[in-house]
Amino acid sequence: MLLIKQKRIEEGISQKSLAEHLKISANRLCQYENGKREPNIYIILKISRFLNCKMEDLVKEDIYEQ
Repeated sequence: MLLIKQKRIEEGISQKSLAEHLKISANRLCQYENGKREPNIYIILKISRFLNCKMEDLVKEDIYEQ
């Protein structure tokens, strides 16, 4: 599971602002944040750069433990 929403809120970024930066709809971003859809690696990279974090910071730790 990705932690996009958590990181976005920590940085004080609105869903609309992030979606506009990514050039996607707010609905699609919402799907990413709710785990209904998975972004490709390019989108994850753009998100991490915009939120000023590492790509690894957007991934929930339990994924690594499987």
